[in-house]
This record gives sequence, C-alpha cells and structure tokens, in this order.
Amino acid sequence: MAYGEVGAITRERILDAALAIASTEGLSALTTRRVAQKAGVNVGLLHYHFGSKEKLLEETLRRFGEEMRLLFERMFVEHAHEAPEEKLVAMLVSAFETARLRPGLVFGFLARIATALADGALPKDDGGGLLLPELPTVVILRSILEERIFPLLALHLGDDQELVKRRAFQVMTSIFHPLLFATQVVPFFGIDLSTREGRVGYVRSVVKDALAR
Repeated sequence: MAYGEVGAITRERILDAALAIASTEGLSALTTRRVAQKAGVNVGLLHYHFGSKEKLLEETLRRFGEEMRLLFERMFVEHAHEAPEEKLVAMLVSAFETARLRPGLVFGFLARIATALADGALPKDDGGGLLLPELPTVVILRSILEERIFPLLALHLGDDQELVKRRAFQVMTSIFHPLLFATQVVPFFGIDLSTREGRVGYVRSVVKDALAR
C-alpha cells in the first residue's frame, strides 16, 4: 500500500474516532489525546494530519455536515417520483434518525454557528436572510437548504422567497431542536419520539405546518 493511502486511512480513522466521541459527548470532549487514543495513533500523528485541535473540530463538523448533505441527496433521488411533500418527509425523517444518534454533534453544530455570530466572526446575513458561507458547516447547511428544501417548499408556497425561507427555518429547527431537550421534557409537550412511528408522525406534522398557506 502506498504511503499516501496509508496516510489517508489514518486520517479517516482519526476522524471516525472524533465523530464517535463528539456524537454522544459533544465537541468539548474532543481532546487531542483522547481522540488519538481512540483512533489508536499517537498525538504527534494526529497533529501531523490536522495541525491543531481547532482544525480537528472543524473537520469533524465538516464531515458530519457532509454526511447529512449526502443523506439528503440520496433520499431525494430515492423518492424522485413521489410528491414534494413525501420527498420532504423522507429526507427529514432520515436526517432526524441520523441526527438523534449524534446529539452531541447537532448541539456542537448549532453552538458553533451561534458562537461565531456572537463573536462577530460571521456576518449575520447577506441581506436575504441567510448566513454568509464563512464557516464550512454553514456552506453545507446552506447548500442543503438552497438545493433541496427551498425548491420543494416553493412548489407549495409559490414565489414568496421570504415565506419559503421562514418555513425552511421552521422545518430545520423543528427537526433538530427536540434532540437538544431531555427525554423527560419532550413528552411534556405531547410529542412521542421514542418510536420510529412517533418520529415519522412528528416529522409529517412539521412538514404539514410548513406547507400550509
């Protein structure tokens, strides 16, 4: 095996380890020593591939975001011949099922954007209500919205772009925010996310509300 291939495999193993830790414990648990230990490499090798802890964090979030983007793409293709509403449901159910297994990453993804905004490291919007693509995670989120969510919503809501954007925001927050609440809190609001049937029903209600004129 060529040296470059070995390096690529090692890099992926490190990222896999970082994703596994961050998925359940959040980004704060990503120390270089702990990730290196889980990946079975020394800390020096981790720094060789990523340079710093900050770069590792960035790449971990990029990898998670890219997995979500590819998931949306795959579900869009698999449900290509279904009605727009069913496409939305299929994509969002798959995203929710994936994200619920990685609550730490979802929290980290949202917290990183919020922190960047608070620190002034990311412009609040481009005048059209969307975050500018300064962070890799924002680039991916924006591509999912613009390429998959906006067009399907527009088929029902028409050419009112502000309405489409607001409904897209409602959809995304409604899908991901329940993951950040304790399991004891969500049922208090009459939402049952403990079974797949309950999760599908919840997503369908979110989509129905988003498409209502």
